[in-house]
Amino acid sequence: METSLPPEQYRLLVEHAPTMVWRSGVDAHCNYFNATWLRFTGRTLEQEMGDGWISGVHPDDLRRCMDTYLSNFERRTAFEMEYRLRRHDGVYRYIFDRGVPFTDDAGQFAGFIGSCVDVHERREANRAKATFLALATHELRTPLTSMRMYMEALRRQLSQAQEELATSSPLLRLNAQLERVSSLVQDLEETGRLEAELPLVMHKEELELSMEQVLSNLLTNAVKYSPKGGPIHVTLAREGAGFALSVKDSGIGIPAADFPSLTRRYFRASNVSPENYPGLGLGLSLVKEILEAHGGGLRIQSELGQGTTLTLLLPEAPEEGRA
Repeated sequence: METSLPPEQYRLLVEHAPTMVWRSGVDAHCNYFNATWLRFTGRTLEQEMGDGWISGVHPDDLRRCMDTYLSNFERRTAFEMEYRLRRHDGVYRYIFDRGVPFTDDAGQFAGFIGSCVDVHERREANRAKATFLALATHELRTPLTSMRMYMEALRRQLSQAQEELATSSPLLRLNAQLERVSSLVQDLEETGRLEAELPLVMHKEELELSMEQVLSNLLTNAVKYSPKGGPIHVTLAREGAGFALSVKDSGIGIPAADFPSLTRRYFRASNVSPENYPGLGLGLSLVKEILEAHGGGLRIQSELGQGTTLTLLLPEAPEEGRA
């Protein structure tokens, strides 16, 4: 039974697909745009051909867009990217563009073909969510700060005779809960910035704070998932042109099936429960994204029931004043 479409039907399908389609030849210049692309841009095929389409890319996105396209074209590897493209009414809209190499009938590389979808509403929704997270964390942070101040003032007011009260179980438990809420607020704050695709770091001081949070997340995880009193090992070693900082615990470990999803936001391993191991599933995703924003990475090694080793891959900091 014949299942392939006749050439004319295939042409009509591509020409009027709901996605914008483009094609380039072996010279990396575009030689085709479907009707959906032309309706979006409000330009003619002749205007878009070759490098004409570039005039519609937002100036702030142009260099990144072309670097991504040309570097992958040279390697003949598929790519995905987002950039702003000018619509027919002059409004720039974010589009998601995926390009893949294709071959001719003889199996020779013939260029790239790509498809684009308008993702502007999705990005705006993410920004609205990020704004909500920012407001929520601000509202939570204010009373948390006040409660910490009151607790510290209470400790200082306790006399020597009341030392036992100062270290009593209720106060310690209250302090532990405050620290837990504070940690969750910090995770929500960073998640909001990542959702909005805001710069994670703008100043040296913020870099130090971000890396401090990364290490704090790893140590907190190691303590949380280890048996009470179990050893935790922290090591720092040279690795390539940078450093590898590892935190190894003797905890419950991670099921092998969960590895592909470990750094996905809000994901929690299948062998943990909210009752025994509270959390939002943000820790490792934040660690990974903060590290990558600084040119680093995260390596995870684990065996179920034998513990987990999380390794921060840190690039060497450039010397002050060095080009």
